[in-house]
Parts: sequence; C-alpha cells; structure tokens
Amino acid sequence: MIEVLPSIKTSPDSGGHGIASAAARMESRRAAFIAVLPADLLAREDALPTRARSDNASPQSKLGRIYALVDEFSAHRAPFVACKTGCASCCKMNVQISNLEAARITAATGHRARAVARTVLHADTEFAGQPCPFLQNDACSIYDHRPFVCRHHASFDVDDHWCDPVRMQTETVPLLELTGALQAVGEVLRQTRQPVLADIRDFFGKGAA
Repeated sequence: MIEVLPSIKTSPDSGGHGIASAAARMESRRAAFIAVLPADLLAREDALPTRARSDNASPQSKLGRIYALVDEFSAHRAPFVACKTGCASCCKMNVQISNLEAARITAATGHRARAVARTVLHADTEFAGQPCPFLQNDACSIYDHRPFVCRHHASFDVDDHWCDPVRMQTETVPLLELTGALQAVGEVLRQTRQPVLADIRDFFGKGAA
C-alpha cells in the first residue's frame, strides 16, 4: 500500500522555489506517478509483509526481495522526481540503517562495519550537511548495495532545492511511503537475533569510501 504524506507549509511563498509553489508542483508530479503504477506492482507491494512473515528464506534473502520490488517502483518513478546522477543532497543528512543492512554492505563491498550493540537515535539535524561515508564525487559508491532508506526516498520536485539538508528542516514537503515495504522490513528485522538501528556513520565512520 502506498501512503501519500501531506506537506506542511510554514514559510511565505515567493514563487518558483517558494514552498507553496513547490508543494503544489510536487503534489502534481506525485499524483502523475501514482497514476502510472501497474496494479500488479501495487498488489505485490501490499503482499510484502505477509511474504516476509511466511517465506522460508534467510533475512538477507527476504531483504533482497524487498529491495528488488522497491527498485521496480523507482524505475516507474524516474520521470517524476528530481533524483539523478550528481544530485547528492539526500546523501548529506541522517541515513538510518539496520545492522542487517550494514552486514549486507560489508559482504558486498568489503568495507567492515563497526559493531553497534544497541539502537542509536540521532536528532534530525545531527548530520545535516555531512556526507555519507560512501559518497564520492557526489555519487554513491555502493549504489547497487545502498540501504532501504536510500531506495525508498525521492523528491517529486524538478530540482534539489528543497532537498538541501538545512533547508529541508524548515518545511515538510509532499512525499510518498511504500507502507507494505516498510512493514516488511520491520518483519524481517524482527526475525534477526538482535535488530539494531543506527546511522550509517555509526557503522562505517565518516570516510568508508
């Protein structure tokens, strides 16, 4: 199931990049994206939590299936979002991942994750402006192995103005959640011995790339 998240506009609009104009533009582009989604894809996303509970597979295998389905949404989403190569604003803010995902990145890349014993919560602004340790020349060096939060996030605007890590803290813009995928990730984490959530920098420091 997909959930439309409303915008919250607190600043006066100045046209163009003003928040009211931007929010209206994002809502229109988001609606256009939703309109082109195949019914089969929506049904498979709805079924993800049930499959995560019932499938006889390892947590890593289940996580990989979730990633693959979210990537299908991303392919349909491409014409309606600002996200493109060289756009890295969302890589310079908090990036929460699980220890399961940290292990996946380690297995795929050889970058060794630190042991994080318990969940670490950070203020939304703590890493604002600080690059992800895997960001190189404004591109993701582990793109094929990036965590769920990176696959799930997108801006429905025409550029990255409202993705700026400081500016985005002042407004809530129109977004979209794949609730089936989110619930499925939660199900998979519950099947691990000790699920831990922390920022990607907690696991890999500030310069893994």
